[in-house]
Amino acid sequence: MWTALAGWALVGLLTLTGCITSATKAASIVKEDRTLYNHAADVETKSTIRTAYLEQNMLLDITTDVYEGQVMLTGAVKNAEERSRAEALARQVKGTREVYNDIQVTDEGGVKATAEDVTILTKLHAKLLTAKDVSSVNFRLRAVNGVVYFLGIAQSQGELDRILEMVRGTDGVRQVITHMQIKPPGSPAPTRTASPGQH
Repeated sequence: MWTALAGWALVGLLTLTGCITSATKAASIVKEDRTLYNHAADVETKSTIRTAYLEQNMLLDITTDVYEGQVMLTGAVKNAEERSRAEALARQVKGTREVYNDIQVTDEGGVKATAEDVTILTKLHAKLLTAKDVSSVNFRLRAVNGVVYFLGIAQSQGELDRILEMVRGTDGVRQVITHMQIKPPGSPAPTRTASPGQH
């Protein structure tokens, strides 16, 4: 009975998080600093990487986020070989400029850990969407076993500091790892040309 209840609770949390994420994405393309070209290039890069993981039966274990050609890999696998293979596959994809391999090698996880991570993300999305002077459309965040990862661009050091303060003050967060860059004052969003994958 408790297993069933836990499962339904997890489904509910995932649904709520999905609704919040969908609402964010609906406005993000218009408001974020990436050009439409760069956004489309990142979508293509992410899709290609995910297809490679699907062919290797790795898709369910690894989450892929791409921003301006920077690829952040998160999730949990059982051994270091899988972790290395995931990075190698991502580096081969056209459009990949950098890979941040944050995949954990661990036996931790399961329904309880996943539910806790979803709860963390739900709280963070709600905080960031309503936070003053924080442009949450310009970054991506993930939580794995209590560790929160960030990828994207901050408008200023002050914005990044506010983000980190909110994250560290959220229940359940054990560690924060950020790959955020600071946008130079007055700089326009760059339009990047297609680049080959790293080999």
